[in-house]
Parts: sequence; structure tokens; C-alpha cells
Amino acid sequence: MESALKIEFVKYFKPFYYTMKLFGLAPYCFRNKTLNSTYRSNVVSFIWSFILFTVVIYISLNDLNDLKKYSILPEINIVTNISAHLLSLTSLTALLLINFVHRNKFKNLFENLWYVDRILFSEIDLQNTYKRMYKLILFQVILFGIFVSLVFIDGFGWAGCRIITILSHVTYIFYCNVVCIIWHRLSIIKCKVDTIANETETNTGINVTRLYNSMELTTDAKATVNDSSNKILMLRCAYNSIKDIDNNLNSILGTYILLEMTYNFVSFVAHAYIGILSFKFVVSGGINILVVSLFAWILFYLAKQGIVCFLCNAASNQTQHLQGKLQNILLQQDNSKTHYQAQLFSTQISRNKITFSAAGFYVLNLNIFFTYVSSAISFLIILLQFR
Repeated sequence: MESALKIEFVKYFKPFYYTMKLFGLAPYCFRNKTLNSTYRSNVVSFIWSFILFTVVIYISLNDLNDLKKYSILPEINIVTNISAHLLSLTSLTALLLINFVHRNKFKNLFENLWYVDRILFSEIDLQNTYKRMYKLILFQVILFGIFVSLVFIDGFGWAGCRIITILSHVTYIFYCNVVCIIWHRLSIIKCKVDTIANETETNTGINVTRLYNSMELTTDAKATVNDSSNKILMLRCAYNSIKDIDNNLNSILGTYILLEMTYNFVSFVAHAYIGILSFKFVVSGGINILVVSLFAWILFYLAKQGIVCFLCNAASNQTQHLQGKLQNILLQQDNSKTHYQAQLFSTQISRNKITFSAAGFYVLNLNIFFTYVSSAISFLIILLQFR
């Protein structure tokens, strides 16, 4: 049965796996027949990633030698060229970190994810979970295909910068998906802890001040408490693996997400500034396709910043909710194995919180998103004052 579940595990990642493989961002290959491991290195993938890395370097060097003029306004040309170079640097960083620097950490990431799922889900629940998430990822791939079509229709045709843009967005989607998985698994742990707390209180049927070794506890109740302690121990193991996934993600893509956030910020300011300057043409001449495209990109960059910050904030907040559920167990049992495991779990969460950082410069949460928005507004005001 475990082999069948591993096949479901591999199938769940297949749509997004092939998308990442196309852009050289998948330095691994899933095994369907020999299921001793769900991950192995692949020479063809490595060569393809190296070719794309060389192409991106070539495009970036050409952009450095040929500063493009997007507008008659010099400030717009400066900001837009900076944004283009940041995009190239972001894509190069993603390819370099994933395929060369932290190549082996992808193996640890997937192995830890499989280990967590085996602990948290029963066989039936695991199959249903993978089927639902498979449909979600397939839907994302379809939306990504529509986005790719719009990118190449919008303005520059099959230009090198558009290829780099898509490569960067694939990495961004992968990062958000891993954060969503962490968020979902932490919520499952929280629900299981809440269930253990309710079962312990129901089966013991005593006041919270009663001791575990009290004569009022029946043999069945003591067995229930012992079983609960083992469940919490397994949940602790699952949380430890989730923390390893978090560490691997920060290590692999922390620098990338820092550059991506910076690129989004600069691009948002540049497009918003151009949009404000073109507003008078909208009032006088009406709305055309170029204006619609401009404001669509403004919303796109703002949404990218907001989505990643929201997901990271929601996943991090799950640890606080989890600690609150553990307090229910700590209040129900004063001297028991369950109480001891719950206390260790609470300490473990306090010392190993789930956080998502941008290369250690700042933590991704809603506070940093509001900081980005306020900073962008400040920059726009300064730029408009110089006009």
C-alpha cells in the first residue's frame, strides 16, 4: 500500500514538475517503478539547466550593453532598465541556487514532505489529499499557461526578457506552493492536537486538577492517555520535519525571494509612476489597450507581493494557534505522559518557530507587505515632486 501512496505522491507533483523541468528548475527526477526513493539526480536536467543558465547570462549581458529607451522621460528609462537588470539577476540566482548551489537540498525537501504525510494522514486521507492538491496544481499550470500567452502578446513578442520573466515566475509559484503545503500540514497538526485534547478530557472524565495516577482513573482511561502521548510524539516528529522543510526552503530560495521582492517593488513603482503620468491622457483620450495593460501590470506586481506575504504570514501564525491548542492539554493533565509530551511539544515550537525569511534580511509577513506599500507611495510622492 505504501508503494501505491508513493505513486500518488509522485503524481501529485507531476504537472508542476514538468513545468519546472521545461525552464531548468527541476534538478531531480521522480521514480515510478523503483520506489525506494522519490528523487534522483538527472544528467539531462543538469545539462538543460546549464544551457538555460548560459542563455540567461547572454541575454543579461546584452541588456547591460544596450540600455533601452522605453520613454522620452529619462527617469522612466533609468527605473525600467534597473528593473530589467534586477529581473535578469533574479532569474540567474534562481537557476544558480536550485541547480548548482543547493541541488541536494531538494532531495531533503521532498523526503521530509513524504515523511510528514505518512505521519499525518491515513491511507484513505492521503489519497484524497493528493487528489485534491493535484487538481489545484493542474489548475495553476493552466492559469500559468494563460499568463505566458498574455506575456508574449503584451508588447515585446518573443523577446529574451519575457523568457526571463516567465522563468522567474515559475520559481515564485514553486515557492508559494511549498509555503501552502507547510501551512496545510501545520493546520492538520493543529486539528489533531485539538482532537487529542478533546478525547483525553472525554475519556478521563475528571476535573483538570486530578492527577494521572489517581485511583479514579480507569485502566481504559490510562491507556487512552498513553496512546495520546504517543500521538503527540509522532506529531512532534512531523513538526520537526516541517521545520526542516522550512529551513531547506529558506536556504534554497531565500536569496531569490529577496531579489524577487526587490524587483517587484521597483517594477511596481515604475509602472505606477508611468500610470500616474499617463492619467491625463486617459481622461482626454479615453482608455486604450496600452493603458489597460499598464494598470494590469501594476495590480499584478502588487498582488505578487501581497500573496507571498499573506501565505508566509498565515503559515507562521499556525504555530501560535498550535501552541494555544497544546495549552488545552496542559490544563487537562497535571502529571501524565500526555502532559509531558505536550510540554515538550510547546517548548519545541517556541524554540523552532516556522518563519520565512528573505536571505535573513527580514521575515516575510503582512507587516513587510504594508511596509512595501507605504515605501512605494513615499517614492511615488518624491518622484512626482521632482516633476
